[in-house]
Amino acid sequence: VERAKFLYSAGFFLTVSPESMLTVAKHAAETGKYYMINLAAP
Repeated sequence: VERAKFLYSAGFFLTVSPESMLTVAKHAAETGKYYMINLAAP
């Protein structure tokens, strides 16, 4: 995660662990990285 420029989460995490997605999203925002999620597969 530290060396990555792009971070991705499957939509599955929206239903089982939204807190983990928020943690990754905050890290991306703080470090200028891209965070992507797949909304087609919750």
